[in-house]
Amino acid sequence: MSEFNEERFRLLLEIAEDRGLDIMIAEEYAEPGYAKDGDGPILFANWNDRGHWDAEANEYVYTDTAPSRLSNLLEKIGCTLEWSDEWEFCSQCTKAFRTSGNSYGWTKYGYEDEYSGAVCGDCVQEDPADYLEYLQGACQKANTIVELDEHDYVCLNVDETGCIRSYQNGLYGGQCDTPQTIAADLRTRNVENFVFSIEGVGQFDTEFTVWIHKSELGLESTDDWDVVYGAILNFLETPIKSAGPDPATAMCNALQDATAQMSKLQGEGIRYAECKEDGTADVRMVSPAEFIEGIK
Repeated sequence: MSEFNEERFRLLLEIAEDRGLDIMIAEEYAEPGYAKDGDGPILFANWNDRGHWDAEANEYVYTDTAPSRLSNLLEKIGCTLEWSDEWEFCSQCTKAFRTSGNSYGWTKYGYEDEYSGAVCGDCVQEDPADYLEYLQGACQKANTIVELDEHDYVCLNVDETGCIRSYQNGLYGGQCDTPQTIAADLRTRNVENFVFSIEGVGQFDTEFTVWIHKSELGLESTDDWDVVYGAILNFLETPIKSAGPDPATAMCNALQDATAQMSKLQGEGIRYAECKEDGTADVRMVSPAEFIEGIK
């Protein structure tokens, strides 16, 4: 790799702009495990060459190879390249963090909302107040960044021995705990300050816990674990309802529905099925062009 050359870099950016290639720039990663490949900045764009599906020739025809050629040149001068639809930029420190997974075990190191914009995990850890407010009482959001016990939250997933037993939701059968069911149960007990936290992610399942603020147990002024533990066990004398529809059963039903519907499809194209959480499937034929460009 050549030594980074600012003048050459600016020239390539001008060429990219002339060719209609939208490039975003960050100087550093916030995403754990990432480091730049060279001395240049990190560049984010759609690096795919442009083209269209030619139905008569039955092939994809490239009409503009500028993205791939520019990407090669930019890498050679010391820039690091990423795909723009997989990343976001922190509104506070401008570092980059992923918004889509790069592995089965990936969890998001940041968050986005209307009030704070996009905020990376580094900035969250410096001041987690807004992040905790963002998570509070929400069953479609979960903590993946902070240690909740350091912010006056206590975990309700403890058994009589004090061990944490995570909830599970997934496709292995019986993994039917849902945040929606748990949240509804907590609200019937007038508990609103609760936060879900991801404990583990696999290819087909997720383990998670639920935490409530100490104030919900009347424990604002104590850090004595025996007192806290006793209050948790007292709260759990009535077990929290957690079971919802079994995802494995829903998936099985959806696959059966997809198979039945696909057998009735006629005509040219690619058979496409989308399995839904309610155990049904949406099935249709898509053209090669739609398949290549991304099914909407």
